[in-house]
Amino acid sequence: MLILIYDYMLTKRARAEKNVRYYQKYQELAKDKQVADYLFSLFDTKPEYIEASIDKILEEYGTIREYAKTALSLNDIIIKQLEDIFLE
Repeated sequence: MLILIYDYMLTKRARAEKNVRYYQKYQELAKDKQVADYLFSLFDTKPEYIEASIDKILEEYGTIREYAKTALSLNDIIIKQLEDIFLE
């Protein structure tokens, strides 16, 4: 699970500048800091969000592979292709 969280955190770092622009846009549109903060929180990446998501998937489906098959309707071929692309 730590590798998955680490990967998400790399994505957050890579998107840092873009996220600042999003937040500024939310502030302009909402004209309310609390609303802007809430909107930003919907796509912000935090380790505890990822952990909670993984825990829920494992609780309900047993494995991430089973989640991919059941909830996302992916077959074994597609899952293997995704693993080949995204896993080392």
